[in-house]
Amino acid sequence: MHIRRALGFFIIFILYSGNFLFAQEAAESAYTDLRRELQFAENDSAKIHILSELCAKLGGSRPDSGIYYCQLAESIAAKASRKADLAEAFWKEGTIHSTMGNYPRELELNLNGLRLVESLKDTALIARGLMQIGNTYFRLEENEAARDYYLKSLRFSLIAGDERRSAGTFNNLGNVLLSQNKLDSALIYFEKALEINQRTRNKNWEAINHFNIGKIRLKEKNFDEALENFRKSEDLNREINSRKGEASCYRLMGQTYLAWCKYDQAELALRKSLALYESIQARPGISETYEQLSHLYEATGNMGEALKYFKLYHALDDSVKNEGVRTQIAHSQQVYDLEKQKKQDELRNKENELERQKQLNRRTQLMYFFVFGFIVLLLGGFVAIKRARDQKRINSNLEKVVVQRTEALQTANEELNLFIYKSSHDLKGPLASVQGLVMVAEMEQSEEGVRKYLSLINQKVGQLDTILQRLIDTINIGEGKIEITTVSLMEALAEVKTELGQELQTSQLQIRAEWKGGDSLQTSRELLKAILFNLVQNSLRFADAAKKERWCVIKTQPAPNGCYLEVSDNGQGIPAELQKKVWNMFWRGHRDARGSGLGLYIVKNATQKLGGTFTLTSREKEGTTVKIFLPNSNPAT
Repeated sequence: MHIRRALGFFIIFILYSGNFLFAQEAAESAYTDLRRELQFAENDSAKIHILSELCAKLGGSRPDSGIYYCQLAESIAAKASRKADLAEAFWKEGTIHSTMGNYPRELELNLNGLRLVESLKDTALIARGLMQIGNTYFRLEENEAARDYYLKSLRFSLIAGDERRSAGTFNNLGNVLLSQNKLDSALIYFEKALEINQRTRNKNWEAINHFNIGKIRLKEKNFDEALENFRKSEDLNREINSRKGEASCYRLMGQTYLAWCKYDQAELALRKSLALYESIQARPGISETYEQLSHLYEATGNMGEALKYFKLYHALDDSVKNEGVRTQIAHSQQVYDLEKQKKQDELRNKENELERQKQLNRRTQLMYFFVFGFIVLLLGGFVAIKRARDQKRINSNLEKVVVQRTEALQTANEELNLFIYKSSHDLKGPLASVQGLVMVAEMEQSEEGVRKYLSLINQKVGQLDTILQRLIDTINIGEGKIEITTVSLMEALAEVKTELGQELQTSQLQIRAEWKGGDSLQTSRELLKAILFNLVQNSLRFADAAKKERWCVIKTQPAPNGCYLEVSDNGQGIPAELQKKVWNMFWRGHRDARGSGLGLYIVKNATQKLGGTFTLTSREKEGTTVKIFLPNSNPAT
């Protein structure tokens, strides 16, 4: 069965690769024809039109060439005072910079284009320029700014009677709301865009609308409708020969089947997606598919394959994110090299003078070196002989111990590797956002704008601090010493509520405590707080938004030599087939879950450190109960 499956994937890859080579030859022929037409173009209008086509065709595969042709079009349009064509060239160059991750340059070009079309008072082009700026802010995760520009773009599109532009703006507004997890509002915008695109027979945008609706259905766990929309999008992409669109649809189908625990279908869809992305050399898509394959093999228990694809994703994702930064660094590197050369010349003169002085002392140093080396050699030989005899005796006793610990070390190494790779990945997301915000803040002229970006940077730094604190908690629980004291459960819960702060106040989650037999316990204060914090935070983050009343009840029941602590909620619950994995490190029960996936892992380690036991019962859409026995003393060592 595995051989047939592998053969099937190989055939798919060969077919797509063959099509890609044919497409490459056709594309090269098209580029040659356009360059030939450019040589014989008779006027500025024809030249700008041909250069715009070259920008569009080369922007994705050869960004440097695409930027060159855009700048050539800008030069011709500026000399001919063709403002509309100059704005169009700015926008196309900005789009290429966005694919390289250079969002500050993209924003600068989009603003230049908008100023030009505003001077022309062309409402259709103004709508286009406002949408371009909204797209840049959306890529920078500045959702409020993106929403403002999209609404302005929609207003001008409606004034101009441009239905296609209006449909595109509806779709972009839907994407903003989807990123904020406002699913119902996002669905209204996507369906409005789909209605317009079906009426105007715009298959490209119709495919995008079905794709976005499918993403909403996936978040709602309505897997049948999600797959139906992804298949419709895939059919439309095939009709318009969009291989990237087909690949994206197969990737989301694989993600849907994975969430549905249909692993064979998930693997087939993800393999098709990977073959398509590789055939067009779409590195961001390849990176995302590697991540999905890593999750798939982790879910099926194939940790070797999971780690393999996670490493591939990690390496390629870093490459994609840093490509734009490397472009900016290149210019600075040239300036640095010139300064470095001057410093090297100065240092070289000083080094020549020092070399003369070194030669005077070298003979004396060599003599001391040989004498010292001979003495060390004699001592080393004596020590080596003695150590060899001792080692032979010790080895016979260590062989049994080595065999017993090898399996434990291998397991620990795999867990450590996973801990390192996933921890670094969780940290990179906020770091990349901070980097982008810093670059945009450097361009901001007003003090109010700078404060806004500093506030956003502070939020991202806060996310980093939270991630690091969770990792530190995990390490401290495993390695730190514990101190047994008399702990008040009521006081510990009050401290947990204070730490959750604003997140708890805005959640509308009702927390009730029912203490039986008193609220005092002989245990570790820090570990008890860690247990309560993570259980209450899970109840808060996985509360069911569809329920009017959301609650979390904390109960205690006295027992011989300790007590039972029970935390129950009426949240989303966990599917039965996934409950065995909830105690694993970095495991998230939901694809859209916030946090690091360490919550229940920390609860497990803290309970075991105290010598206690734990159980979990849960029903999907009804809620979850975690019951923990905490002894009064004698913690596990």
